[in-house]
Order: sequence, then C-alpha cells, then structure tokens
Amino acid sequence: MPLKKMFAMKVSEFIFLLLVLFTGHAYAGEEKKEEKREKFALGAFFSPAYDYRYMHSPATGTFDDQSFLNVLNEYERGKFGYTTGLTFSWFISKRFTLETGAWFSNKGYSLRYVELLKDVGFPTSYDKGNMRFIYGYLSLPLKLNINIITKPLKVFVSAGMTADLCLYGKYRFLLYPASGGKEFFYQNMDEKGRTINLSALGSAGIEYEFLKHFSFRFEPMFMMNVMPVYTSDDKIYLWSVGGNMGIFYLF
Repeated sequence: MPLKKMFAMKVSEFIFLLLVLFTGHAYAGEEKKEEKREKFALGAFFSPAYDYRYMHSPATGTFDDQSFLNVLNEYERGKFGYTTGLTFSWFISKRFTLETGAWFSNKGYSLRYVELLKDVGFPTSYDKGNMRFIYGYLSLPLKLNINIITKPLKVFVSAGMTADLCLYGKYRFLLYPASGGKEFFYQNMDEKGRTINLSALGSAGIEYEFLKHFSFRFEPMFMMNVMPVYTSDDKIYLWSVGGNMGIFYLF
C-alpha cells in the first residue's frame, strides 16, 4: 500500500476517533447537565377546606344510642375551615419526594342549635341560630409524593400522616333573638379533647415551574383523625377536604 494512502487512512481514523471522543464527551456533559437538578424546596400554602366529623359510636345521651346518633346527624352539619403553613420538600429522586413542615388548621363542625332546642321542646327566646365546634391544631406532617408525570407539568399522588397538637377548642355562637338583631360570641370548651392526635392524609396534585427556581402547586387533600378527638365514649373523628394552593422556592 502506498505510503500516501496509508497516511491518509491513519489521518481519517484519527479524525474519526476524535469525533467519537468529542461526541461522547459532549453527550456525557449534556447528560450530566440534565441530571443536575434542585434537591430541596421550601413553600408556603393556603387551603380553604370543608370540615366535618365522623362518629363511630354515639355519645352518651338520654336517648338510646342509635336514636341519639340519628338526632346528631340530623342537626349537625359541616363547616368551612382552612389549613395554612410551610412545607419543606426533599427530592429523593425524579419520582419520589419526601415532605414535612409546620401547618395550622382550623377544623370542626356546626350544629343547628336553636332549631334543635325548639324541636325538643326547650324554651328559647331565639328565632334561629347555630353553634360551631372549632378546634385549632398545629400539625407536623410527613408525607411521600410519587410523581406520575414529571414534565412539562408535574402530576403526583401523595400519602402520609400528621402529628396534631390541639391549641384550643371553642364554641362559636351566632344567634338571632325574636326581638331583632343578632348575637355573636365565642366560648372556650371545658374539654377540648386530646392534646396530641394523629391524622392520615391522602392527596393528588399538579405542580408547574413558572420561573427558574419557583413553582406553583395545586393539591386537593383529604385528612382524617386516626384517634377520636375525645378519650371518653364520644368517638368523634374530625375530617376535612380542601384544595392546597402554594408557591415553592426550589434550591
């Protein structure tokens, strides 16, 4: 083989090898760049919620158990509350995110108070009115998000628990006297129930990154007490369903 031709082949092989190495290096760099992502996020959210209670066993009353439960179910209704707070996220991988934080919740339910008094024949000077059972909780959550879709919009499902510290229990009265006007006042509960409780939670949501380090999240969530509110025979479990809306900073 002529020396010139051999030299040309060697040069060609050398150029080809350089191209392969360069392409491989560029691809590896691109892959590395792609893999590099934020590991944590800190967010603030607000969630309007609908609250109510589930009664596993009726409270002790003058009626037989089932009758008393039927009366409660007829006159008690849900109420609107809220949950708000801070959430800290750790992106374990592309598919899994672990979250904790500090949340405050306003939960409870309402009673058609005056209507009940009238129907059981109790004398009252009010035309109508209701009473709300309001509980304030400071919660420490721990939940796992599983990302079903990661781009361009993150879609996820989530499950977890919260440890709940009861800060207060109050009655809120809104009453309308027969003589006109209205009366609105709060009264502290003599017994607010368990100081520490646990709640199970489940949710599904979407998250969209609208700036380099910011994202918006919408996350409908259901929460319910694991243990009854009271340690007595009143087996009342509070639950709520809401729509968390929050802004997160990714870093």
